[in-house]
Amino acid sequence: MQKVLKLIIYGGELKKDGNYYVYEPLPDYNIPKTKNGIYYFKDRFAENYPEEADTNINDRAAYNITFALFDLDTNKLYIYKLDT
Repeated sequence: MQKVLKLIIYGGELKKDGNYYVYEPLPDYNIPKTKNGIYYFKDRFAENYPEEADTNINDRAAYNITFALFDLDTNKLYIYKLDT
């Protein structure tokens, strides 16, 4: 999973341009961390605003995403939709 996506889903810190940014995990979702899994990510913000599709997702004004995770160890599928 890409570092940028991990920040949105699980939270964490990012050092950028000499500054530290702290991201909180998605509220109320409790997304499990899996060792064996497959994920799907859809950036609905970029679909609605194609002129901003190439900008870093963490530099945008909103997150409009769909995220799905299939845990191969437990055979569970988690689907999350976030609109800010």
